[in-house]
Amino acid sequence: MTLGLAILGAAGLASAQTVTTVVDNGDPSELYDIVILGDGYQASEQSQFDADVADIVAAFQTGINFPYNAYFGCYNVHSVFRASVESGADHPDADPVITRNTAYDASYNTGGTPRCLYLSTSAGRALASSDAALAPDSDGRVIVLVNDSRYGGCASTFAVSYNGGSMESVQAHEWGHSFGGLADEYDYGADGTYSGPEFAQPNVTNSSTGNKWAAWLGETGIQSVVGAYEGARYYATGVWRPETNCKMRSNGVHFCSICREHLIKRFHEEVNMIADPTPTGLVSLASGETQLLSFTNRIANRPNHTIEWRVDGGTWALGSDSFVANADVLGTGNHLIEVRVTDTSQAVRFVAPSLLQHNHTWSIEVGAVPGLAMSVGTGCPSTLPTTIYTFATPTIGASFVLGFFNMPTSATVAVFMLGTPTSAPLDVIGMEGCSLYTTGDVATISALFSPGATTGAGIIDLPNDGGLIGEVWTTQLAAIAIGTTTLGVITSNGIQMTIGN
Repeated sequence: MTLGLAILGAAGLASAQTVTTVVDNGDPSELYDIVILGDGYQASEQSQFDADVADIVAAFQTGINFPYNAYFGCYNVHSVFRASVESGADHPDADPVITRNTAYDASYNTGGTPRCLYLSTSAGRALASSDAALAPDSDGRVIVLVNDSRYGGCASTFAVSYNGGSMESVQAHEWGHSFGGLADEYDYGADGTYSGPEFAQPNVTNSSTGNKWAAWLGETGIQSVVGAYEGARYYATGVWRPETNCKMRSNGVHFCSICREHLIKRFHEEVNMIADPTPTGLVSLASGETQLLSFTNRIANRPNHTIEWRVDGGTWALGSDSFVANADVLGTGNHLIEVRVTDTSQAVRFVAPSLLQHNHTWSIEVGAVPGLAMSVGTGCPSTLPTTIYTFATPTIGASFVLGFFNMPTSATVAVFMLGTPTSAPLDVIGMEGCSLYTTGDVATISALFSPGATTGAGIIDLPNDGGLIGEVWTTQLAAIAIGTTTLGVITSNGIQMTIGN
């Protein structure tokens, strides 16, 4: 049952006795925080209140209350206990009248409806609002459990229910009003035929066509085929509901298709399903570095959802809850890596697709690695050593140009050897005064010169491979020059290069 009551501003009243976080699913600023209060519990009955809170929390995680259970990770739950002077609630319709001195003035027969149990005074509602604010966070809708055995409940800002045998079912119904904005679907309480305007609530309509939930018409629902069944929102005629039965109509049953859909939408309106994206802030990488990007998926237990990633606005690709950003793959500069989680639940049909999508973007900055070149060692023969030099910068995807001078005029063949750095004298093989500065195991490139000339050049084409960034290679010239050494072969100094981007 819903109740159109305005809640007055919270007054600065005495603090409640006990504030407890019952369920901690994460940062209160990111989740929907339920606050549960108790009315009509004496100080000696606090353990009963705690047990009732535990029962509600457990009930919301059972299948009969889908989708509360499926999206329970979107909730934090806090309880606030304030002792009442007396147990129970007011029964103004009893004979004799029963009046109880309780914290929030809970009373049956609110608005003239016997089972409507609500906070009957502005002072009681103000104190309840003030107490709810003592929790780490409160998102505007508060559960109140009343310590009374008489069946009853009502909802507006406060979802109020008794704590008797049907407490869990009644509270699930009342929370459907407060959190979900759903209407009652039972058909008693109002006389005549409804002839007013369309209702704001999603699960009732004044049209016998049922076009309000057109996307579902004719489908097999939870209780029946989805259609338009007359009798809802207190009227026997003139108002239609989606299915033959629903939790908003009867205790002990599931929510109908339309109510389920709307509740799921409410979760997506309130909570980002991407939690704890790591790392936070700008991610700076250098060549050769990687960074794991990850998040917690709040709907990981839902069978129907997708996780997709993309880089710099490219094509979305299916993935998991983590992604490795590789500096060498990304390349120098600023990049955006985005993850998208989409709830593809078949329980939602009538909704803007963006509501069910949740995105997070990481900014990645990949710094440039400068290419460096430096001369190492000396050439031979020692009297007039052959020398190579460069003014170029070794960079992936570019040509690295080398020059040389003091080539013996007897030289006939010359090559640039490219490999990893080393240092080994070559005197023992008949190359007096010469040394080897490269392993030469990467490449051999012919030198450009004319026989008899003392100068020339060479060109090394570096692959456009990010994996080479930061690699250190050495190049060295070797030439056949009869009469220069016993072996007839000479070498130059080396040019050690750090490959940049």
